[in-house]
Amino acid sequence: MILFEYQIKLAVFLVPFALFQIFQSLYRLEVNTEFIAFLFSCTIRLFLSCYNGNLLVLVGMKLRESIYCCGWEKQSNIKIRKTVLFMLTRCNNPPSIRSVFYPVNLETFSEACRQSYAIFNIMNAAWS
Repeated sequence: MILFEYQIKLAVFLVPFALFQIFQSLYRLEVNTEFIAFLFSCTIRLFLSCYNGNLLVLVGMKLRESIYCCGWEKQSNIKIRKTVLFMLTRCNNPPSIRSVFYPVNLETFSEACRQSYAIFNIMNAAWS
């Protein structure tokens, strides 16, 4: 949990710094491949962990839908119907990857991108 939190927070702060350095080097008519590679790796690393967290939630929701659509209401045995209802109740909250403060999913990735862009705009306004 703590590692996911560090990864999200570091990406929020490191992506705008790398982007700012890329733009500064472009103003000097230089291409700084180190910062481009760093920006790309930070973004991809955060995106992949958030995407996997989102996939986990979707698979959990698909499992719940599959259990519900199995035809359990047609069973004459009460014990089977109670077991399926218990399984549906357990699947009500789909599994997810959580950090300390955030669930790790694509919404978190978009929020991290928004925060990074806001920091980049502040840096650009302050140093330009």
